[in-house]
Amino acid sequence: MTWTQLGDIKRRYTKVTLVAGDLEVMRAWPGYEAAGFPDDEYELPAGEVMIFDLNLLQPIVFHADGAVRLLASFDDMGSKNVDEATLHSAVELPGSDEVWGAFEVESGALALVCADWPASELALASTDRPMVGHGFAVIPCPNGRYEVSQAASVEVAGAKLGRLITLTIRRAT
Repeated sequence: MTWTQLGDIKRRYTKVTLVAGDLEVMRAWPGYEAAGFPDDEYELPAGEVMIFDLNLLQPIVFHADGAVRLLASFDDMGSKNVDEATLHSAVELPGSDEVWGAFEVESGALALVCADWPASELALASTDRPMVGHGFAVIPCPNGRYEVSQAASVEVAGAKLGRLITLTIRRAT
């Protein structure tokens, strides 16, 4: 699988919790506080979304063939202090196969949003192309059920403390 780096989901606060779901479902995300600080899953009017973090570190987003891989460095600087070779070797490493949770995609795209704020940034997002903006990412993908893996720590030469955290969102088989 060939992974394409989209960029970092830039956070608004010092720690990041993420919400993932179908793009159209995610447009109704009210923000973490307004949602009552839920764990793992949350039901919005149009469907269910997943809530998770990568040890509350800023994620770097990659996508390939209907899958998304998130990497987080322990220095909490996204890709700023991790060179391209290190990132590309890390994204190829297997993470956890254990499923954390799942959600349905019916609009042709999935969205990742920093949980602390409402998803108003998604107003301009479309299913035409992948994009990363301030606090969000949108990735076109085939419709279906998507599974979110457990976060895993992987050993990577050149990474701060020699490790990165990885998490994968992929279409269920």
